[in-house]
Amino acid sequence: MRKLHLTIILVFVVSFTISFSTFKTLFAFGTDSSTKVSDVLLKLQIGSSKMYVNDSVFDLHVAPEVSNGFTYIPITAISKGFGGLVEWVPDSKGIIVTVSDIKIGLQVDGDFAVLSGNVISIPPVYLKNGIPMVPLKVFTDGLYVALTWDAVNQTITMSSSKAVFDPNMKWITVIYPSNGWITPSGIIGVKLNDSITFNITPNMYSKITDVKVDGASVGAVQVYTFNNVISDHVLEAVFTLPSYKIQSSNSIGGFISPSGNIQVLFGESKTFTIVPNEGYVIKDVKVDGISIGPFSQYTFDNINSDHTIFAEFEKEFKATYITLTIGSKSATINGINTNLEVPATIIENRTYVPLRFIAEQMGCEVNWDGSQRKITINNGANKIELWIGKNMALVNGKFTPIDSTNSKVVPLISSGRTLVPIRFISESLGFYVDYNSGKKLVSISNTPIVNLDGAVGYLEKTVSYNGKSYSFKIIKIDPKVKGVKFVPSLSINGFNKGADYKTFLLPNTVVMVNGLPFDTNTFDVSGSIFGNFNGEIEAGASETFIIDPNGNCFYEEGRIEVNADTVDTNGVRDTLTTYSVNSSSYGGFTVYTNWYKDDINIGYGEVFVIISNGGEVVSKINSPTIINPSKVLKNGQFGVHAYQHSTAHWIKDTVSIFSNATYVNLRIMINGRDITNSFFVQSCPVVVKDGRPFTGADRYPDSFRMTKYGARVFIATDGGYVYFIVTPTAISLRNDPIGDIILKLGYFKYVLSLDGGGSTTLYYKDKFIYTPGRNLVTCVAVVSGNP
Repeated sequence: MRKLHLTIILVFVVSFTISFSTFKTLFAFGTDSSTKVSDVLLKLQIGSSKMYVNDSVFDLHVAPEVSNGFTYIPITAISKGFGGLVEWVPDSKGIIVTVSDIKIGLQVDGDFAVLSGNVISIPPVYLKNGIPMVPLKVFTDGLYVALTWDAVNQTITMSSSKAVFDPNMKWITVIYPSNGWITPSGIIGVKLNDSITFNITPNMYSKITDVKVDGASVGAVQVYTFNNVISDHVLEAVFTLPSYKIQSSNSIGGFISPSGNIQVLFGESKTFTIVPNEGYVIKDVKVDGISIGPFSQYTFDNINSDHTIFAEFEKEFKATYITLTIGSKSATINGINTNLEVPATIIENRTYVPLRFIAEQMGCEVNWDGSQRKITINNGANKIELWIGKNMALVNGKFTPIDSTNSKVVPLISSGRTLVPIRFISESLGFYVDYNSGKKLVSISNTPIVNLDGAVGYLEKTVSYNGKSYSFKIIKIDPKVKGVKFVPSLSINGFNKGADYKTFLLPNTVVMVNGLPFDTNTFDVSGSIFGNFNGEIEAGASETFIIDPNGNCFYEEGRIEVNADTVDTNGVRDTLTTYSVNSSSYGGFTVYTNWYKDDINIGYGEVFVIISNGGEVVSKINSPTIINPSKVLKNGQFGVHAYQHSTAHWIKDTVSIFSNATYVNLRIMINGRDITNSFFVQSCPVVVKDGRPFTGADRYPDSFRMTKYGARVFIATDGGYVYFIVTPTAISLRNDPIGDIILKLGYFKYVLSLDGGGSTTLYYKDKFIYTPGRNLVTCVAVVSGNP
């Protein structure tokens, strides 16, 4: 920014070389040497607008003051005390000061000064009542002022050999204009009894509202003349910009702020914040009737017309998945066990469940009318009215048979509790029901229930190689079947902290095995596992097994890159690259999810940016603090910690880019392949490559772990199906021909080793077939498409 300011100030310094000669000729002040005094002594007092110059007293219009620890003097002191020329350049917020042979360039709100072509840092110049307040440094460094400070009386005495004081000069102080011009402009010296005319001109968008002379209105005139000047004066022009209206409103479920009819001036910007209530989410934001998506903030920039903004909210969708077992009081709600007062049961060959429990879990209100023995169930979208013992019901006001094939299916009371046929209730409320007769398991969900019995298979097989037997347990999965999802299951204790294996079971888990293998360099369990917008990515070149959203399987060797495509407030786009998520970074920034439970130190000059799952920048933290991603990030959100200012070599200034970003799209790439929405696991020693045994185990330097014997888990594909291959037989990655042994099971295109030994885990359809001997950090899970 300093370079830009220098360019601006030099431009108006150069332009002043023309206006200065005209200015001096026009007003011809200081031409009579008999009225000039070079030995000038100025006396000012903090808090007083009076200035004493030798035997004369002048009104500075505002008082010297101390602000943010710096002493400021009104710029009127330069003209009235030192005989300086002061000119405004409002187009660039500039100020030109000329005293004798010294020329100084300043800028309103600028923290620099140009002194004879050299740039120095100063405390920022600011306006007070339209008068520029100049830091004392401008006087000492620019005008070579000698000063004394009386701390008791708060007075400043100044003198300068450059000062040329004319006691007969009268001064017209033009209040610094905004949105228009006054010509001439600045602090104008006029000889006694002379006259001077000022032209007042609005810019192309504003109009003259008023002109004031010495604080009194003279109307919205375009020209004003001071005749026979015998005293100092103040001239002020008030320019008004056109105003526009932004109509801001919202639906139920949240609020937009500010709200109502908001008045803004031409060229201004206005930001609106959209906040959903508890239980609601932003559905859409419409600007001037056009949808822009579910943004939590929107800014109108450079406003030049009326606008509308409307925020629409909807109830937050929360997946519900309930399981009940016939004859049992046990049930699960999204995988969490709970107990019923009465069990689900079979009556009239139909499944009956306790009404209040199931209705409340579906988000319904339940009312009982004892006089009519009537039950009313309402979830806001659907309403059901039932009567005990009656086979008809009112569904959204329409009479409907509870069971069109069996009139004996009616609501009833058993053991003091109302039981209802679950299929009728669920489907009338928009829920889905599935019954597994073999397990006597009832499943109820507000999303379609996926049965993966045909997509997942299990078999056990033993093969012999060189006289030794190897037993295998094999899970075969069709990744293309709708409802099959491969996801990482992560330790509830956070990044690289172990947890009990039973805590890794996600709702609707069909298959689960242990996850990342050990790092063959450090012995640590590490590497990359990612999917469903969570997990860990570590920098490094390793083997990667990938399953894309369409169920296609790939194998890649190479380094995973995390690309951040940014858009700033001016629409400028950039792309930055790092190599990690929830791990150490090598690209000037690190990406986190709420799985990361350790504290992060945000240092001075760094920034932490929270990004929604849609890419919108939600908030920024740019002051030194400590942040725990698990506490500040919601599910699906990413946090970016940017700490690199240097632009040396290939690293960009990540702090500035992310600080100015309004949108960030994260892409995960490997060898040009976009795997952002894929499941992948990396750092897996490969044992079968392109259908052949891979014999390159020597490239893994960890001789201890590679040589050690133990049980092991592999992930494999034949190009179509995905396989988890588990062997309880003690096996060594380096000493056994593992690729040859596994290919005895059948054809596989790629086989990669996951972790093994004491971490070996296999869960399949409601039970652990192989339990680990220690805590786990990550697992690979296959879940049905239900919540």
